[in-house]
Amino acid sequence: MVIKQKSVFCVFIFYFLFPFEFGFCLGLSSTMGEVILENLTIGATYSVVQQSGMYLEVLNRGDVPVSLRIDVTKPKNIPEDLKEGYEPIPSTDWVKVEKILFSEIPPGEKAVTDITITIPDDKKHYGKRYQVYLWSRTVPQKGSIVAAGLIHRVLFSIAKKKKGFFGKLFIFLHLKKK
Repeated sequence: MVIKQKSVFCVFIFYFLFPFEFGFCLGLSSTMGEVILENLTIGATYSVVQQSGMYLEVLNRGDVPVSLRIDVTKPKNIPEDLKEGYEPIPSTDWVKVEKILFSEIPPGEKAVTDITITIPDDKKHYGKRYQVYLWSRTVPQKGSIVAAGLIHRVLFSIAKKKKGFFGKLFIFLHLKKK
């Protein structure tokens, strides 16, 4: 498992008539920039928290409360959008975000959720390496045209061969121990 830090950015908005009295800052940050999960098994469902020990956490670094939405998106099948050796996930239906909408997150507070990945029981996925994006973004308030967002990259590989009885037992016990 590899995790990269996502940096924070801030957008300043100033109204034209009162540039210093009505400004506000939007900003998001997350510790989940990229997560890599290795040797997943076809026909199984995996929790990112149980596999990596990490929740998807998005911190409101702005100075106003924000609503947040998290969507699963498929990368384009072009070199600029894919990490070398990976291909776009065949279907975003494989990935579920435990909670996709958060309302009114106060400044300095986090939205926290888990992600599950379900690998279909299809032999064509043996040995494949897939990539999927999670797009966390603020939902603009009524009358606002500005939003902040982050892209989180999830990379995972599928084992080259289905595990036998003892391999399945280990996976079951490993997933249940937390």
